[in-house]
Amino acid sequence: MNFLLKKPYLNSWLAIPIVLLTGLFSGQHTLTVQLYDTYFLIDSTYFVLAGSALLFITGVAYWLIRLNHKTPNYLLAVIHLLGTFIPLLLVVGPLYKNDPLGEPVGFLLSMSALLVSQFLFGASILIALFRQRTDRS
Repeated sequence: MNFLLKKPYLNSWLAIPIVLLTGLFSGQHTLTVQLYDTYFLIDSTYFVLAGSALLFITGVAYWLIRLNHKTPNYLLAVIHLLGTFIPLLLVVGPLYKNDPLGEPVGFLLSMSALLVSQFLFGASILIALFRQRTDRS
């Protein structure tokens, strides 16, 4: 368990197949978002691909920090990865078909959590870059 906490890039990369398989086997569904007088129909496949790309880029960033012998703030890294992974699974899965909050409200809550976790990612990367303590393992 400590191994996975010390290497957030592996957590990010191991989450990619889970997101892909969840999106593949949850069936095709679309999400409708209304902005003013326009309806946007978004297929779940696009969320799967965008989420996988986001997790891959996140993993590469944590890996590059590790290559420079810097250590990210592990608490921020875990909160960031959970805040990225869980909303992606909620959007990709068939949750919003029977959502008691309504489709747009649940989607906006998930995307808000995803956005906040990306700010935590930026903070974690900046803290790691300016930290003087190095990791030699």
